[in-house]
Amino acid sequence: MNKKLIILLAYSSFIVHAIPGSMLGVAWPEIQTTFNLPLDALGVLLGMVTVGYFITSIGNGRFLQAVGITPVLLSGWALAALGLVGYVLSPSWGVLLIGGMLLGMGGGVIDAGLNTYMAATFGPREMNWMHASFGLGATIGPLIMSAFVTAGLTWRHSYGFAALLHGLMFLAFLFTARQWRLDPVYEAGESKKRVSNRRTLRMPIVWFGLLLYFLYVSVEVTAGQWSFTLFTQSRHIPDVRASAWISFYWGALTVGRLLIGFMVERLGTMRTLRISMGGVLLGTLILSVPLPATSFIGLALMGFSCAAIFPLLTSDTPQRVGPAHAPNTVGFQIAASSLGLALLPGLAGVLADSIGLETVGPFLVVLALLMWGAYELMLWYIAH
Repeated sequence: MNKKLIILLAYSSFIVHAIPGSMLGVAWPEIQTTFNLPLDALGVLLGMVTVGYFITSIGNGRFLQAVGITPVLLSGWALAALGLVGYVLSPSWGVLLIGGMLLGMGGGVIDAGLNTYMAATFGPREMNWMHASFGLGATIGPLIMSAFVTAGLTWRHSYGFAALLHGLMFLAFLFTARQWRLDPVYEAGESKKRVSNRRTLRMPIVWFGLLLYFLYVSVEVTAGQWSFTLFTQSRHIPDVRASAWISFYWGALTVGRLLIGFMVERLGTMRTLRISMGGVLLGTLILSVPLPATSFIGLALMGFSCAAIFPLLTSDTPQRVGPAHAPNTVGFQIAASSLGLALLPGLAGVLADSIGLETVGPFLVVLALLMWGAYELMLWYIAH
């Protein structure tokens, strides 16, 4: 196996994988106008993406055991590309929702498959840098959307470009199929026989992880999807500046993951996560102050502080639950993430529509507090 090639493909995958999701926050006002939708309809679209993510990620261990990692990842890229084509060609809101579900299905396969592989094969540094690549893609996404719109094109053209990138990734995995092996995912396992989903779910430590992933992704996505609308429609920040700030949010997340990739071995996982969660809470408090300067500072601090949480929790999964349970658990964690992607950001939209957009900041404060509390509760459980 050519490890350098595998790592390069994994990093490239997460760049491309992140682009469509981060474009949505900037594209949403145009999509809303195109289909004459209410503000909180974003929650419906995120819900369909969640359904797709959940369907495929929950079966991660079973899929890998049945067909191997290369066919799994190829199917993921194909489904995601098809979903994006649905975005481009959608004549109605209903067709766009179907595209969202297909995009979610593909994303769930890619996310769970690559996270499982990297957690079993490489260390925290490589895992952090793979997720830093996700941050890079998320940084690029809003810029791509803004560039297409500035050039006189529409949101559909930008999603067409994203579909092309997904098609290229499909070809890259197809041409390197022999470089990928399923065995490394299971080499450190306690048994070559696959552990059942039910047996994995009987472990309380697994449920602590699911709660953490649910809350973390809720924080990250709510900030990424609603900040543009909050800044432009409530705080009257110009569209171009607000778009740049959203990109800076994802850029701060990327830089943080690059730095943590160097520092995590010195700081340790527990200390790094505690510092990160405290930073997220402080960022949400600053973001809640309805001023342009605090808007930028709070969002940037949130992005930087979010950096280590997802990759470190994922990299630590085999140590928390045991290698034999890791493939199932990673899939469940991605499924919990998909619920966090839709449910609480969707609730934020409902609150914003019924009470006002300024509820987004306090809503994020509550989520940050719950996330930190869940992590401390998990540490208490492990210690006892």
